[in-house]
Amino acid sequence: MPIPVDCGICATCHEFTYSEWQISGHAKGNVSCINCHLAHVQGTRLPTDELCGACHQERLDSFAHTSHYDQDVTCIDCHMHAPDPDSNQVMGTGAAGHNFFVGTETCAHCHEETVHVKREAVAEQVSGTDRLVSLVAKEKVIRLEQQVKGLQENFVSILGIGLGVGGFMGVAGLLVVTRYPGRKQKKTVKEKKV
Repeated sequence: MPIPVDCGICATCHEFTYSEWQISGHAKGNVSCINCHLAHVQGTRLPTDELCGACHQERLDSFAHTSHYDQDVTCIDCHMHAPDPDSNQVMGTGAAGHNFFVGTETCAHCHEETVHVKREAVAEQVSGTDRLVSLVAKEKVIRLEQQVKGLQENFVSILGIGLGVGGFMGVAGLLVVTRYPGRKQKKTVKEKKV
């Protein structure tokens, strides 16, 4: 009996793993369960690093990955990190890490002191940046309030000038319009006299 390639069939038993996979780059890239796994054996089609390297060779060649590989750390040690290393969660229906995300908790498993120190440094940097952003934002608000106040103060004089110019143009226009037809009528009267 052929096995459907749709990952939904795997979700009937592997619900948690399927939900993790759905938010992964593999799901977005249409890499299905059977692209990596042998059905019902819980094994992969190739040894792990070969399997990952088939699509991610450029990442395996990066410093972060090669330095870990030199220490016998494999792809799944970080990208399929199980919170409890003794739980053997990769087997069974609740295989951990199928979102393949590497967070600080993964790094802290081996680099706890480094991650903790960096976390504090980042927190200090962020709070300093927040203060700077806050000061810049306050300065912008003050400038905008000053501009609004200036516009409000000038509004009356600008409105007065506008109304004055508009009124002058209106009166001038009326004078031209009313004088023009009057001259035409005078010519008509002179023509009648002759």
